[in-house]
Amino acid sequence: FASADEFFGRSEEEYLSWLEGNNREQLGFILLDLIRLSEKRKVVCDAHFTPEQTKALTEPERALFLIKEPKNLIDDYCGRPDHEGFTRFINSASDPAAAKRRCNAVLERLNCAVYDSIKRSGCFYIERDASSTVEHTLKTAEEHFGLT
Repeated sequence: FASADEFFGRSEEEYLSWLEGNNREQLGFILLDLIRLSEKRKVVCDAHFTPEQTKALTEPERALFLIKEPKNLIDDYCGRPDHEGFTRFINSASDPAAAKRRCNAVLERLNCAVYDSIKRSGCFYIERDASSTVEHTLKTAEEHFGLT
């Protein structure tokens, strides 16, 4: 994409289809990396897996889902220092507010069903909200994986 306007200016359907295609394409590479890396050590992976995919790959107790209600995800995402590149990109659009609205709408559509399926799955999850802290999330994850 030549610009933020081109990237965020697509229809919701085009943008959603592109994200879903990227997720499918990346899954194979992620799995190959996980297999290779886990041959010699324990591995922690931050990826977009569904409960069904996770259960097909490993025992559910070896997984942890970090979830957030899929509304206004871009505000939180753009507020993170590790996402400065994306923040600069979305703010370079001729109408950053419209780009953020489009992005939020697409991400909500993409994540709503997965969010609900995680909550119903029986898999362990941590739901983040405005009061969540990195320290508490890390402590909960360490306890879940028996690292404390």
